[in-house]
Amino acid sequence: MPAVDGVSFELEAGEALAIVGESGSGKSATALALLRLLPDPPGRITGGRVLLRGLDILDLYPEEMPFVRGREMAMVFQEPGGALNPVMTVGEQVAEAARARAAEEPRRRGTGARAAVRGRVISALAQAGIPSPEKRLGQYPHELSGGLKQRVMIAMALASGPSLLIADEPTTALDVTVQARFLDLLAYLQSRLGLALLLITHDLGVVARTADRVAVMYAGQLVETAPVGEFFRHPVHPYSLGLLDAARMVVAAGGGFRVIDGSAPDLTDLPPGCRFAPRCRVQRSGRPGRDLCERTGPPCRLVGENHMVRCWLAEPDS
Repeated sequence: MPAVDGVSFELEAGEALAIVGESGSGKSATALALLRLLPDPPGRITGGRVLLRGLDILDLYPEEMPFVRGREMAMVFQEPGGALNPVMTVGEQVAEAARARAAEEPRRRGTGARAAVRGRVISALAQAGIPSPEKRLGQYPHELSGGLKQRVMIAMALASGPSLLIADEPTTALDVTVQARFLDLLAYLQSRLGLALLLITHDLGVVARTADRVAVMYAGQLVETAPVGEFFRHPVHPYSLGLLDAARMVVAAGGGFRVIDGSAPDLTDLPPGCRFAPRCRVQRSGRPGRDLCERTGPPCRLVGENHMVRCWLAEPDS
């Protein structure tokens, strides 16, 4: 069962790429594959490359991955309440990530390893916008609000000094006002530290606020990628149009909200042609060439500068 099929993208230093799509589209599986965190079994990577500064991560031995995972690539998971260990203090959990980096750095004369790690933990907590970081070291996750727990997750990621930060649905458990502050923090850190940010979300408002580029996933494939401004001004793929309609809560002529009919396909029983064809309004509209959608999966093609779409019928001016 191909949970992720032929997904390919590039991410530059200081750039933010948002991957958006319905639940089950393959967003989180893509992120876990980049870090080689897919549970095996049942998941496994069957091909492709993951290049980080020219190094193919898929060629590394498992014992070499700790030198990349955390140090070069770090991930903020979706639910901080479940990702944090309830019986370890905040300081202990951030210190786990800080120790490897502190061991690589020269220490000032008279500064021991424990002091170096403590200093890095406090610095990471402060970078994550946590007030009075020294006082938080001895606290446990249950003593923190949802927003502070998510900031602790950010601090754990920053403590190792990564160049790529992957954030998987980081605002799902936060209320609206906390979401806004958290997204501002991500943008600040990205700008200040030059981080490459891979943001996984289903919230197009988060995409508009945070991303430089957007990649839309459906049933394990990328169906559209574009600069974020171009995507919101001129979406091309029918699935992208459906997502934007749903996000804007456009009222249909008969009343009620406009939705994408049907549901995502079963990945064990994919349609022979375009995976979105059974739900596609354009395919059902009678446009010439629609039979091709049911027979053959469409290739990726450019419809503008840095704007890719996977669709037989979509046109840039549609």
